[in-house]
Amino acid sequence: MPKTKHQIRIQKTPMPSNRPRIPKIIVSLGLRNISPLRLMHDAISYTEAIRSKKECFPKPSPPLRTMDSLISKLDKALSDVKLPPKVKTHHIHFAVRQLIIAVKQLGSYVETLANKNPDRGLVYVQEAHMRVKKQSTYRKHIFTMRSGPSPGQITLTALAGLKMYSMNFQITTTPDKEESWKSVQQKTRSSVTVGGLMRGALYYGRCLRTDDEGTFQYGQIESAGVP
Repeated sequence: MPKTKHQIRIQKTPMPSNRPRIPKIIVSLGLRNISPLRLMHDAISYTEAIRSKKECFPKPSPPLRTMDSLISKLDKALSDVKLPPKVKTHHIHFAVRQLIIAVKQLGSYVETLANKNPDRGLVYVQEAHMRVKKQSTYRKHIFTMRSGPSPGQITLTALAGLKMYSMNFQITTTPDKEESWKSVQQKTRSSVTVGGLMRGALYYGRCLRTDDEGTFQYGQIESAGVP
């Protein structure tokens, strides 16, 4: 079979893992365009909730005394009537920026605890009076393979937005032999057309996705005849 520029030498690829994927818990704090009063209210709510649940949150970061101090600074900046308007506005903006940074750190602390204990992750977030970010609807992993647009070609495609991952498209004529799989594309493209194949032959294809958690088979093994 003639080689094409898309084909590379046969190489061993880690076997895909079938372990279940646990969705990550992401804390939502709603800080975009938040008003100073609302920020202060939420910060007090998070701080008091965490303080009342020491058994769940043994070492808050930042420390709760820091939260108390920043909340007090914002409260003072909002209520100080003796300052000139421009100076007061500057003090408020500065206090808001500091408190937002601290609230984000507190949210990250709760998020880390929740993901370390996935069985009680949602409970941790709720106990801190925080919310869980709604994640996008799960999209089924779909891998397709079809005859290419020209003789001697086939096209392999991975659907459902894989561009952020490293993908390894592979083909073979003997799928039962692991060593026979040839990598034809190892980039972040979601589709590849392979040429120079034996016309009339039946080829099998698969897609392996690699991310921070390892290598997984994306979809099922498919087959297509070469026109």
